[in-house]
Amino acid sequence: MKNDNRIKVLTGIVSVLVLIAAVCLCLFTKRGEKTHADVLILGDSIFGLVRDETGISEILSGETGLNVFNGAFGGTKGVYDRDNVNKSDSKGAYSLSGICDSLISGDFGPQLSAHVRESNTEYFRSLMRKMRRLDTKDLKYIIIGHGLNDYHSGEGKNFKEEYKEVIEKLSKAFKDTRIILITPPYTWYETNGKTCEEYEIEGYNLSSYVEWVKEIAKEYNLECIDLYEDLYDTKDYDDRNKYTTDGVHPNDKMRREIATKIGKVLITAE
Repeated sequence: MKNDNRIKVLTGIVSVLVLIAAVCLCLFTKRGEKTHADVLILGDSIFGLVRDETGISEILSGETGLNVFNGAFGGTKGVYDRDNVNKSDSKGAYSLSGICDSLISGDFGPQLSAHVRESNTEYFRSLMRKMRRLDTKDLKYIIIGHGLNDYHSGEGKNFKEEYKEVIEKLSKAFKDTRIILITPPYTWYETNGKTCEEYEIEGYNLSSYVEWVKEIAKEYNLECIDLYEDLYDTKDYDDRNKYTTDGVHPNDKMRREIATKIGKVLITAE
């Protein structure tokens, strides 16, 4: 009888251990699984702020049938201030420059170890974990929409050359992937009552960044979607209420318009 009890106990222990091993194997396998995407969007809050079915990436996916990965992080810049910001800092790690280095190397440690303290960044870490599993070999398109926060931060002196470096790296690393650049959209500023045409930051207004993006696209023979000139009617300051939620971020209608503009470019290439 005692032997029978011991056998039952041992059998139970073995069963539990087998179950634990199976769960661990499942979790490990799932963690190692790659995520498929046809399109990767890298950008700021124009693309990253709204992440539901009314977001640009979701609408784009629905209109084209392509699998779109929204890798945009609100508040981030295209370049980072090399003199004052280390790439291990969140501002450097989550900049386009920092993310591109990680996409190429496969090392997302700088982003996952960075301490992000800014508001509306709760999704950063979980999104970066998903990006780490992205199978970049499957990518057909990389869409890049940066420049607005660089303008807000006064990066005019460094922007063009550093942005060129990023595009050059990506072009070499993803030779079979089409890279499409998107300019920042026109913006209005409710805090000072100025438009981006009137509001100079460190000697540059937003149109300078727009022109730099277009020049880089031309230099590297890349397609460029111009949201600055071709998205809004900007005759009156009050036009901001027709197109944006706050003068900067596009409303539902304009997010759909942006997605449609991108979709037309992708569908033409399919």
